[in-house]
Amino acid sequence: MLHNNIYDVTVGGKTVASDLKMDYLALARSIGFPTAEGFSDTSGWNSAVSGFLQSRGPRWAWLRVDPALPDDMKTRQEPMQDQLARIRRELAF
Repeated sequence: MLHNNIYDVTVGGKTVASDLKMDYLALARSIGFPTAEGFSDTSGWNSAVSGFLQSRGPRWAWLRVDPALPDDMKTRQEPMQDQLARIRRELAF
């Protein structure tokens, strides 16, 4: 789950849960995810991703990210099919 506390598609408005202290890891574990990890920075993700992806599944990752900048939201994204193909290549699926 990529979590930035805003609705990117509506130019950065707060979500209903933006001000809540929701523990998504506890939620994921309570509904049966045997592996649930949270990451708030790139270095933490980079150091743990290999072990995380090899851990018992299904797996839940809570990735806290910064909101997109307004200029970034104007950028046309590559088609989802191309994004998924690139991710699969990177992860060697």
